[in-house]
Parts: sequence; structure tokens; C-alpha cells
Amino acid sequence: MLRHRQSERLRGLKVDDELELHQLRGFLVTEHLKSVLVVTPGFRSQRSSLVYHAVLGPASIAASCVPLFGEKTPKNWSQTWHGIQDIIKNWFKL
Repeated sequence: MLRHRQSERLRGLKVDDELELHQLRGFLVTEHLKSVLVVTPGFRSQRSSLVYHAVLGPASIAASCVPLFGEKTPKNWSQTWHGIQDIIKNWFKL
């Protein structure tokens, strides 16, 4: 039951910058949580995974990133100019 209450406190948390990510790590360590599931925009998931592993890994916290796709998917991203721009932008940010 304790784990369930802890996860309820984290549900829907949005981490926008590096400082918040370090604060999240501190919270997870304080609460003795060993893993986190991160839902991230689909085409940003690889970069998010790298960042979360880099910040949470040293604290022995496992991070799993789940990509969430909206209108642009791996099947149709190349059909619009905005889809192509988004892929190129995220590729360069890696």
C-alpha cells in the first residue's frame, strides 16, 4: 500500500528542466523508490531516455521511457513538412 501512495504523489508530474529532474532524483531517493516510468513525446523518447538514465542512474534508479505518439507517428511523419522538421530537430539534439 505504501508504494501505491508514493506512486499517486508522482502521477502526472511534469519535469521541464534539469533542475526539476535533479529535484525528482532527490525525491525518489528520499522515498526509497528504485524505478520510474517516464511517458515522453514519441520522437523525443531516445533523448529523454539518455537524460533520465544519466541523472537517475548514479542513484541506482532505473528509468524506463515509453514513447507516446500523437498525430505524427513513425508511419506518417514524413508526409508533412512539420513532421520532417520535428525529426531533424530532435535528431540534432541527440
